[in-house]
Order: sequence, then structure tokens, then C-alpha cells
Amino acid sequence: MVALNVRTGDHVRAGRVLARLESQAADQGVVASGAQARAAAAQLEVARREVLRKRQLFARNYISQAALDQAEAVYRAARAQVSALSAQTGAARSQAGFFSCSGRRSMVWCLRGVQSWATWPCRAGPS
Repeated sequence: MVALNVRTGDHVRAGRVLARLESQAADQGVVASGAQARAAAAQLEVARREVLRKRQLFARNYISQAALDQAEAVYRAARAQVSALSAQTGAARSQAGFFSCSGRRSMVWCLRGVQSWATWPCRAGPS
């Protein structure tokens, strides 16, 4: 636990951050996922341009249908990769948010120990 912002008996308003856990590994996961998503987006742009070139070449009968089909398949795979990595980045961001605990409503804080707190139901909020 990095911070415990309340004490036993404190009155807590809804939305107040009660405690924060170490989130460095989760934050690094968000950064890594974002970098992978950006790299995939760059590959998607390369594949998109390649399809455009192949379509022009095919229209002039310089390449076969198979060559065009191959370029389009690479483009579809790159697009799917971008979607998957974007979803992974979103999941990493959500998980990073689980490292703080905020009160859902006004209440009186009651702490029975870290183990009790760790299992206490709380909603993820921004760190």
C-alpha cells in the first residue's frame, strides 16, 4: 500500500480516494501496450499503402490477382492486430485503475487491517 488517506472513524465523502496501492508495474503495462498499438498502427498504414499500389498495378495487368489478394490479406491482418492491441491497451488502462479505492457514498471509515481492506469491495478509480 502506497497511501492510506483515511483513519478509523474518519467521515468519508463519496469519491474521496481512500487508499492507493503500488501501481508501477500496471502503469508500465499501459505504456508498453500503447507502444505496441502505435507500432501496429504504423504497420497498418504501410499495408494500406501497399494495397493501394497493388490495386493500381493490378488494374494495369502488371501483377496477378493472387498478388493483390495477398496484399489485401496482409492489410486485413494488420487491421485486426490494431484492434486487438487497442483493446489490450484499454484493458491495461482499466487494470491500472484498480490501484486506488474511492468511497462510493458518504460513510464512516472502518479499517480492520490491511487484509480486510484488500478484500473490501471498492470500485476502481483513477490514481
